[in-house]
Amino acid sequence: MVVTPTGAMMNVETECPLILLAITLLSGGALWFRYQEGKLLTPSGGLHLQIFLFFGIGGFCYILFPATDFKLTEDAIWHYTYVTSVPFLMGYAIAFAFEYLWGPRLGGKSTSGQNNEFNYLGSIFQPFEFFIVSLLGSIGFFLQYVLEGSIFGQLGTYLGLLFFPSILIGIADWRKMNLLTRIITVILLIQVLLVGFYSAWRSMLIILIVTILLGVSVSRKKKVILGVVGVGFIVLCYIIPFQILKRHNMDEFERDPINLIVKSLDIPFSERVDIIGEFFASRLNYTRELVYVEIAVERGFNLRAGETYLDIISQLVPRILWEDKPDVAYWAGYVLPRKIGLLDRSDHATSWAVNMFAEAAYNFGTWSVVWFVPIAFAFTGVLQRQLSRWYSASEAIALGNIACFYLILETTTVIFTASLIVALFLIIKVFEIWLHTDLRATTSRAH
Repeated sequence: MVVTPTGAMMNVETECPLILLAITLLSGGALWFRYQEGKLLTPSGGLHLQIFLFFGIGGFCYILFPATDFKLTEDAIWHYTYVTSVPFLMGYAIAFAFEYLWGPRLGGKSTSGQNNEFNYLGSIFQPFEFFIVSLLGSIGFFLQYVLEGSIFGQLGTYLGLLFFPSILIGIADWRKMNLLTRIITVILLIQVLLVGFYSAWRSMLIILIVTILLGVSVSRKKKVILGVVGVGFIVLCYIIPFQILKRHNMDEFERDPINLIVKSLDIPFSERVDIIGEFFASRLNYTRELVYVEIAVERGFNLRAGETYLDIISQLVPRILWEDKPDVAYWAGYVLPRKIGLLDRSDHATSWAVNMFAEAAYNFGTWSVVWFVPIAFAFTGVLQRQLSRWYSASEAIALGNIACFYLILETTTVIFTASLIVALFLIIKVFEIWLHTDLRATTSRAH
């Protein structure tokens, strides 16, 4: 089904790219400021990076590679991208100004009284502490993907929140670490490389590349950041085409993975750039989800008026205590995307939960993002402040900030994020209690 906008088409050929450029520059500037201040690896840093990747770059790729969306005409894509991006930019500009002027008051205390990214990294972790964190993350990573759908799989989802933060810590503080912690870091890297290489999941190796780039960036001088970004782009030019080729030819890959690797290396570089653009346009593009919500509302989709946020309460109750708990995941990931036309009703396999800004739009309308975006950033500021209030140990504050950075970066619907945040706070609290107990025991033996 092909959709075109009704009524007279607006002249958006100039306005739309400017709106997307403004979103990209604002989010890129915010990331750079936080990087300079040593506050990149925080909850709000994760939200800025999400907007940079999924609304800035993703939005640009959407209008540059319209053929990736076979349901909409090119004119419709330009029109609705403009219609949804204008209120989003307004909301983000308000949030940006608020954070720049008053953000320091919301950020909470530093882990050691200095605004330095090293305070959030492995330099404050002892080898055994790093071992415990990475062990928990590895267990969660294993349970999450091997026992998916079971109670242990849910536990794995929670513990898995520590997995990529562990890798980042290990990479960022590589030069200061001892042999044990370096071995642990290498094991973590091998673990994710093997799973990412042999599985059909395309996002895993991409997250790993982002993690490596972040770890190298915050551990090096600022002047190398452009070089790191350049290397990262070249690596993506080889990883993404391979992952897509593998996903479309899994049987061939399982028979002869080396042959498929050789095929992916034969792809011309210009074609690789197009593949990356198409990948962002189809998979890393939150603007597209806003577009489909807007089209659905115009066609008569009834706004939920905040009803879905009530499901947060039910998600906080374990299913083992409430067997008949509503299956919100099924509704958000299966029913809704088909109602708004994001997925075909004939597609019975794909699950696609829309992002939290599109979630606000199907609750209150597209213009609600003008006030929802500032609220989202205010929440990340409060979340960072609570981390320094809940925990007294610098290790716990550091781990909480890095884990929340990843959690917010990968956040889709708010419904599920709430339970993940509660679980993460409890896991890190247990880690801090163990930390203090172990420290007291060590002190007693020393005396």
